[in-house]
Amino acid sequence: AFLDTIARWSTELPGTCKLVLTSRAGLPNEEKLKKISRRLVLDTGDDVSDESPRDIKLLFEKGFEGKEVEQKHIEELAKYAAGLFIWARTVIEYVNDAYGNFGTRLGKVLANMPAVGAQGGERDKIGILYGQILFTVAWAQRDDLDELDRLSLVLASIIPGNLRKRLPMRALGALLSPNPEAIDGVADGLKSVIASDGTDETPRIRHKSFLDFLLDEQRVIAVMKHFIKVE
Repeated sequence: AFLDTIARWSTELPGTCKLVLTSRAGLPNEEKLKKISRRLVLDTGDDVSDESPRDIKLLFEKGFEGKEVEQKHIEELAKYAAGLFIWARTVIEYVNDAYGNFGTRLGKVLANMPAVGAQGGERDKIGILYGQILFTVAWAQRDDLDELDRLSLVLASIIPGNLRKRLPMRALGALLSPNPEAIDGVADGLKSVIASDGTDETPRIRHKSFLDFLLDEQRVIAVMKHFIKVE
């Protein structure tokens, strides 16, 4: 229905109106909208153009504005992102989180960058970043089983099919505790990957790549081995 509405707008709205729609290649919307749209490819990885790193560099400079970040580190982050804007955006959200230490988190992101691909598997920049975020939250609550249960519940709630109906964050908290607000700590720790809808605070993923990561058990195991050292 949404794509049909967009198609109808192409004939009903003035030609000066422009809509930017981003998606992965090969999805149904690409075929449905190709007659009324102009396709622009955002290259990543080895195919990235010179323009994308410049744009990402500006994104980091704006995102870290007012913070003490060496220019060489911003350039390293932009080069490493290789056109992957979701990686850059998530790093900014994670490092700037008021519930964490800016310098410590930035240092860990920089330290983990060379580790991508070091395990012998495919390059998984966004997976390593998601693993770092989850490990940060879980490690902080490692001695509190109730908090770990809340973390599991929030992550499970965003996976389609696990719940018959999406529940607000407070309702999720009430399932495990007489104090629903106890779940707020977990929610705050996951703000870089999970957002909330309106005043009901219903958790939702910020980007589908996070859901893809959670649903790929082997990928999660491979990534978390980087953070969890088993003797």
